[in-house]
Amino acid sequence: MPPHPRQLPPALVWFPVLLFYCISAWVWPLPPSSGATPSARSLSGHQGEIFGLAFDPSNQILASGGGDQSIRLWDVQTGRLHTILKGHTAPVRTLAFSPNGNFLASGASDKTTRVWDVQTGKEAASFSSIFGNIRAVAFSPNGEILASTGDGGSLRLLDWKANKELKAMK
Repeated sequence: MPPHPRQLPPALVWFPVLLFYCISAWVWPLPPSSGATPSARSLSGHQGEIFGLAFDPSNQILASGGGDQSIRLWDVQTGRLHTILKGHTAPVRTLAFSPNGNFLASGASDKTTRVWDVQTGKEAASFSSIFGNIRAVAFSPNGEILASTGDGGSLRLLDWKANKELKAMK
């Protein structure tokens, strides 16, 4: 069992805190003004390690990506699994929600960046990389452009809605 939130530094306790314990994520939903004693929830389900995590903008959904090549969407308050997203063929390394929370970007060791519709669970866009494994993804503040980085210092800017690469740099 991970440490109780009261044993953590105060800076980590005011916002939802995540700790990794083998293949589970532990979540304590704590509003900033909460004086209540939190109850830990173990979000178990991945087969293998968890490599990527992201909260949606509302802090209601937590996405986790792992060595089992899947992405799981969890309800933060109840700990229930909403959806399992499958499509990657290697470990999922990185995740990012769009600013409006309707889409989730993922990057994996299969050299692909994918965008998922959170409501339907369907893949909305997919990009293959010649640069290697995807290490990080990020949406622009308006959600129109997706940045993706890979091995060897590569950076790609993607118009994911048009399924078009805008720029590739290495």
